[in-house]
Amino acid sequence: MQDLPSGACERAFPFHVLIDHDGLIVALGDALRRICPRVHVGDEMLQHFVIERPLRAAVDWRRIADMPDSEFALSLQSYELCLSGPMVPLDGAVAFLARPAYFPKNLPSRSSAPPMCSSEVA
Repeated sequence: MQDLPSGACERAFPFHVLIDHDGLIVALGDALRRICPRVHVGDEMLQHFVIERPLRAAVDWRRIADMPDSEFALSLQSYELCLSGPMVPLDGAVAFLARPAYFPKNLPSRSSAPPMCSSEVA
């Protein structure tokens, strides 16, 4: 398989997050940077994101990298945004190839979250 040309990942996955095995954000897609300005490269991933699916996913980025066939749903703690997509293992990192799954107008409580980002869905 050939490497993607520079910028191709950014264009194909503008909501991507690259996480190192220590759980630090290494890169963010342009769209995610624009709509979530408090999320920065160098921050701890779990400072901003909650893994909603798969349920009780181990927060060990090496183990998560071993689950490439799983669909992940992550919500942002400070934003009304849910992202879904696969976690793809890379050398020393994991790429969350996210796409927006939910943009609520006013989310009164977590219990009203849609099924794709609700932690109550199996």
